[in-house]
Amino acid sequence: MSFCHFPPFLDDRPYVSCGLDNEVTEPGFLEFSQFELINKVSFDTDSNQFTLIEPGVYLLQMGGTIEGGNLIAKLVSDDIGVDFMTIEASKNPSFKCRSSVFTIDDDDQIAESLMVELVGNNDGQCCVGTDFFFMLYKISEVANVDSADQM
Repeated sequence: MSFCHFPPFLDDRPYVSCGLDNEVTEPGFLEFSQFELINKVSFDTDSNQFTLIEPGVYLLQMGGTIEGGNLIAKLVSDDIGVDFMTIEASKNPSFKCRSSVFTIDDDDQIAESLMVELVGNNDGQCCVGTDFFFMLYKISEVANVDSADQM
């Protein structure tokens, strides 16, 4: 009898699961740690960003105890940056989480990068707790159907 530690779809699809070792108490890009799995996605420790090489439809789930700031997930390529998911915190620490689906196209053969930034509010300290989680995985291929081909 054999045991599979991860679902079968993880064998060939991009997948990331990670968290934080320490609280983050300063605004800036999160420095991830506690990597449980990283498959077909590269991580640059200097810039704290993931590079998504494979086109497809992805699901991002992240959350944790956050206070006094916002967590912003950003997609960045050579010529554009887009804030596509924000978790807003209140003045008191509370657990918040969000999910978002997004598509990486293979139009220009340029890899997209994904990073998460803690942005402090004007009125004081911001913090993300060690219960923070970040899960990213590819859920399907990109449908490249041209409307002219359907006629």
